[in-house]
Amino acid sequence: MKIFSYINRPFPDAVEIQYRKGQKPLTFIGARESVNKTLRSILRGILGYTPTGLVQAPRCNNLHPLIFAIALSLETSDFTMDFPNALVVGTADLKGSLTSASPPWGYRDVARRYRCHVILLPTAISSHGPTEYRITTISQAIRTLVTFRLPRAESHHPLSALVGCSLVKRAADIAMAGSFHLLLYGPPGSGKTMTLSLLSAYGETSPEFWIRPQMNATYLSSHHIGTITEGGVILADELPSLSTSSRMFLRELMDQPHHIVAAAMNACPCGATGMEKTPCMCTDEEIVKYWSSIGFSLIDRFDIRLPVRHDPLMHEPLENTPSDWKERIAFCRNEKKRHTTEEWFALTRTASRFLDLSAFSTRSLLSFAALARTIADYDGAEIVGRKHFMEAFGYKRLPTPLLGHRAMRETSRIYVSGPTP
Repeated sequence: MKIFSYINRPFPDAVEIQYRKGQKPLTFIGARESVNKTLRSILRGILGYTPTGLVQAPRCNNLHPLIFAIALSLETSDFTMDFPNALVVGTADLKGSLTSASPPWGYRDVARRYRCHVILLPTAISSHGPTEYRITTISQAIRTLVTFRLPRAESHHPLSALVGCSLVKRAADIAMAGSFHLLLYGPPGSGKTMTLSLLSAYGETSPEFWIRPQMNATYLSSHHIGTITEGGVILADELPSLSTSSRMFLRELMDQPHHIVAAAMNACPCGATGMEKTPCMCTDEEIVKYWSSIGFSLIDRFDIRLPVRHDPLMHEPLENTPSDWKERIAFCRNEKKRHTTEEWFALTRTASRFLDLSAFSTRSLLSFAALARTIADYDGAEIVGRKHFMEAFGYKRLPTPLLGHRAMRETSRIYVSGPTP
């Protein structure tokens, strides 16, 4: 069990409270003796006894927001049962009750980031989620942790809430199975943002982080986003609205193997491209400028680039995902560990018999081969066939609005010939 204390500031965050038993009076590592005396005095009034031992919280200079979490750590240190990770949103007042001086924001994102199953809130803050509990005293917090039980893992697909969108569900499965970067573009209301918000459900403990338009690269790097999201998903909605430095930061993260970057955007500035019976009011120059603002180097790093359209719901089944999706993804992740770069190049040589890959960069070639191999693994095929190569090539095609450029059109040209592999 880990106990985290929420830190309310322009970048909402949390620190882990680390307590170690000892015989000497309670000491917060790194704090002055006068601060430790005040801390011991407050905790004595809350707990009713003189606390002992050592307490530490990384990257924290102000002890006031940590008092309730520290008291909870002391009280639960003797329990042998395994409690869930908890996030304490607030601090203790002079009576020992949990309170919050200002309304917290973003605490749910913080809880997901640190994989906290329980969120303890002051009574003044309304709770909405099933794992959010309004408490007042330490005893209520302990009772909540003792009686909490992790919900059983659901077998339904993480994107089952999406009606239709069969291509999006398939692409999301492939992206999560092979840790591929994903870009969805299309009209508003087609399910792009909802898909991004559900990607972290593929992994039970996958942290997620949303990059907002007001965040620049200095902001992101100073808060160690690359470290706290290892093994998770970094999400960017409305990609063109991000600052140039944020997109550069994303590009650097996409070169690291420990993250999945998923982004969404409209296909044109007005957003009408892809909508039926709604004409696009943008000129060709405006569309090209819109996509060029992102930069080809960033677009090229997305392994899967999928146009999203409004599915005809009358013709789409409500659930169109395989029932064994979890086993398939686990199998693909295990298989990926044994594949080598030599195998990727062998696959590209096979695909070049009937696909024109001459305009692909080395990065795109390796990504294309890895996609084809993962698709075959997901479908349970031992040998990568033509349909797997064609699906991977479809994911690697550049967005349609960019095909007006000759150089970009060449990278998406399909040339089919020769025998079927």
